[in-house]
Amino acid sequence: MALLAALTGAEDARNRINRINSLYGVDISTETLMVHDVRVSALGQDLNTALNAYSPGEEVQIFSPTVNGNNGTALALEAVFGEVASTPGNPGTPGTPAPATFTNTLQGPDGSEAGITLAAQAGDGFSFNALGTGGSAPMSMDLYVGSQQVASVAFLDRYNGQPFRFASPAGTFSGRFASGTVTL
Repeated sequence: MALLAALTGAEDARNRINRINSLYGVDISTETLMVHDVRVSALGQDLNTALNAYSPGEEVQIFSPTVNGNNGTALALEAVFGEVASTPGNPGTPGTPAPATFTNTLQGPDGSEAGITLAAQAGDGFSFNALGTGGSAPMSMDLYVGSQQVASVAFLDRYNGQPFRFASPAGTFSGRFASGTVTL
């Protein structure tokens, strides 16, 4: 759709520049060679035909949660997707990502600070970066390891989508704040 809009925009711009050329008696180039070639190649018609063959929602994507088989450890960087981390002495070279650091850690069974309340087993830790600004609507999430609930966290909506770390005897797990059930 964006390409079709760009092709339409290129045609509109060409027409406007032609009017300016005619009005002022100048010869400003109306389009680049590439835009001209794409515009006259009937690519727009082919794209319209292909897009009209599909109805909205035809290919439904289904979210299927899977078991966290890496026990919360960060996965190795994948250079195919452009993930590059700095290593000491070689900035910008592929390497292992630095472990996330957090400004605050709550301890179970009932820690609370900076708009976050943890309910977990004694000794469990919940680390996060405190946010002083943003929304203040209440949200909550239940943390699960496998099929067992290990903690419940009440938080302000400003944290939604932010990273956290949960540590318990079962291991150390990374996740992101989200409303509802979060499987680690």
